[in-house]
Amino acid sequence: MTVGSLCQRDVEVATPEENVLAATRRMRDAGVGSLVVCDARRHPVGILTDRDVVVRVVAEGNDPAGVTVSDAMTPDPATVSESVSTHEAVAQMCRHRVRRLPVVGHSGELAGMIAVDDVLSHLGGEMSDLANLLDKTAHCQKSPEEEPSSVGE
Repeated sequence: MTVGSLCQRDVEVATPEENVLAATRRMRDAGVGSLVVCDARRHPVGILTDRDVVVRVVAEGNDPAGVTVSDAMTPDPATVSESVSTHEAVAQMCRHRVRRLPVVGHSGELAGMIAVDDVLSHLGGEMSDLANLLDKTAHCQKSPEEEPSSVGE
């Protein structure tokens, strides 16, 4: 399965110039823990997470309205192409020690977001399907008493 077929396409974004207060309000309203920060061409240039806000703004005693997203974000995020396998996406998450990756199209533009939760949900569904298949095939198997006898007996 490719990342493009599994990723979330509706992604909340921020611009580097906006202030952290506006960005965090959007995070709250959307119920998300991160925003992909994009340039004018919609290429990811950073990620702003709730942890970034706590560590780089709040813990430093700064006013979120006076700090730009570019000052608080994690720059140069690892990204994954929508055409790669989910296996490769998980490998990249492990390499970069992140739980989510922006998904980019052929020109590097933001196409979506893939998270560990997306992969686990998909795998859980596949495991459930396999369990159902095993259950159904177990009921279809004949018991030794039901099998026809051999001709030579």
